[in-house]
Amino acid sequence: MSSIPSLTAGTSAQWKDKVMITLGCMDIAIAIQDDEPPKPTDTSPDKDVERCKKWDEANWLPLMIIKDSIPLDLHGTIPSKDKAKDYLKAIEEHFKRSSKALFSSLLCEFISLRHDGTGGVREYITKMRDMVTKLNDLKLNISDSFLVHYAINTCQTNLKPFKCSYITRKDEWTIGELVAMCEEESMHKKNKVESAHLAI
Repeated sequence: MSSIPSLTAGTSAQWKDKVMITLGCMDIAIAIQDDEPPKPTDTSPDKDVERCKKWDEANWLPLMIIKDSIPLDLHGTIPSKDKAKDYLKAIEEHFKRSSKALFSSLLCEFISLRHDGTGGVREYITKMRDMVTKLNDLKLNISDSFLVHYAINTCQTNLKPFKCSYITRKDEWTIGELVAMCEEESMHKKNKVESAHLAI
């Protein structure tokens, strides 16, 4: 159960996968995979009574596990259900709406990103990469190649030397390689400044 991440709009798909794996490993996923059997009557065979009892027990524990992995502030926003399967559906519906709003907000923020000259280039690219990770979790799938182009073109002053080099080379860089080159360039400039001070 400790492997189930806290439920947020950005982790809802991963959260559901982890919940299903956990319930499957505990052999209590029956109430989510199967529909509720008809309630037994006085004349129902023992096997039907036993099946219904097993389903009820298998419904209660997953419902508690699911509720326990949801932050308290979300409990009031998701309609309460007495069946684990229905509760999972309600959570999915809630986050479909939330994901659209989050996606729109993150995309607008990402598109407007520009390095204004304050702060380091590494921090700027790291922020950009974190936003892309969140967008990819929401099924946008921005490639590493696009991210390198975007970083170079939205940070023209500091990355101008890299832009010419990148355009003329046949191979493509990963965003990690670009960050490493920025750090190397930053260290090179720092050493030049220190050398100039020592010469004075």
